[in-house]
Amino acid sequence: SVNYRLGVLGAFASKELYEESLSTGTGGSYGGMQGAWDTIEAVKWVKQHISNFGGDPDSMTLGGESDGGMIVCSHLFSPLAQGLGVRRYAVQSAACNGPWAWHSVKEGLYSSSLCMAATKAKDLQSMRQVNASVLQGCPRALQYPSIDGVFLPENPIGDNMSFVVNVSQVSMMIGFDDRDGMSLAPPFFNYLPGNFVEPYTPQNMLRLITGKTWSGTSREALVQLLADGTGSSERVLGFQGFGEQT
Repeated sequence: SVNYRLGVLGAFASKELYEESLSTGTGGSYGGMQGAWDTIEAVKWVKQHISNFGGDPDSMTLGGESDGGMIVCSHLFSPLAQGLGVRRYAVQSAACNGPWAWHSVKEGLYSSSLCMAATKAKDLQSMRQVNASVLQGCPRALQYPSIDGVFLPENPIGDNMSFVVNVSQVSMMIGFDDRDGMSLAPPFFNYLPGNFVEPYTPQNMLRLITGKTWSGTSREALVQLLADGTGSSERVLGFQGFGEQT
């Protein structure tokens, strides 16, 4: 089990970080993937010591769930992760693409600038002095990693990715939990009408969404978020407890 930086601590990006990275000889990283960098160091440590526990340093498995699954994907594509001995990858409740995947450098810098504005930090030095509790007020978009230029030189799922993964040399397993993404559904409980007592079947929930009981709520936005959260709006709509008031 690996601890790594999350949220703004793991995804903050800055042009000042880029300049600092150049001056320290680390290749010119904008930041945005600090959490992933932490896991590289962890894999290096495991490679160094795994033989003491009967393991093979040249045939390791790296697995992760949700955000951790995204980091596993990033290892698959990162030049920094090559040659570390990982031969098997397990991605749980995540995918290597989608709106929660790697954001562009531009998006990472923009989200980070909003965070600096929210914390009233004027530059990188003052940002480093901000109390961690204050950082919780940063935009939610900063929870997602952004291309840093070093760990990921470019977007792995873009058309111009020059780094090619030799898939014949690795094994990969991808899976999802039953009713995956239901933790994202509670915000919609508040939209259900108080008199909605019909069985929570997919048909009834679809009828509710298409009806006028949603008053001011965009059906398209609802369906889109349900699908984003689970990969299938049908699975959420068929969840027996979806409509329970909280």
